[in-house]
Amino acid sequence: MEQLATQTLSSYFNWINTGVINTLSLNHNEVKCLDMALQFLHKQLNQAKKHFYFTELRDYRLNYISRWLHNPRLKSQLRFDGQNSADWAVMDREDVEWLALALEVGINEDTIITMAADEANYECDMAAMYGDASDFNSHYIAFYRYYCQIAELRHPLLMKLRHILNDDNTI
Repeated sequence: MEQLATQTLSSYFNWINTGVINTLSLNHNEVKCLDMALQFLHKQLNQAKKHFYFTELRDYRLNYISRWLHNPRLKSQLRFDGQNSADWAVMDREDVEWLALALEVGINEDTIITMAADEANYECDMAAMYGDASDFNSHYIAFYRYYCQIAELRHPLLMKLRHILNDDNTI
């Protein structure tokens, strides 16, 4: 038992030395939900008239979040069925705040429709490129259902992010 406590304590101090404020355990579907939030943030950044919550959002911040979320070493550990998870090291409180805000405000019907249409268009383009027949409507309906299921993870993810923010306040 003492050895476990020593290992836990030493890994905690290693995180402090490397700038890690916490870890976030995510499965494939949760990563996809955060990706939806990231897509919403990109959309806000590129709009002429932004939602007033996002006027301080900067492109370099989205680049940090995107590199963090799309870490190939961590994503390669995930199974597509969502039955396992990997630990993402959380380095910056501001990144967590932006993702939490995007989950709260941005995961809505418009985001789901946009992402489903993008995926359906991509599938149709790939089918056309290889000479296959493809039906946009059937792809769209399938992706719409998929993104509706992913959007249901919004609240549990928001709780995880808020937990990290609360823990960071106590340090």
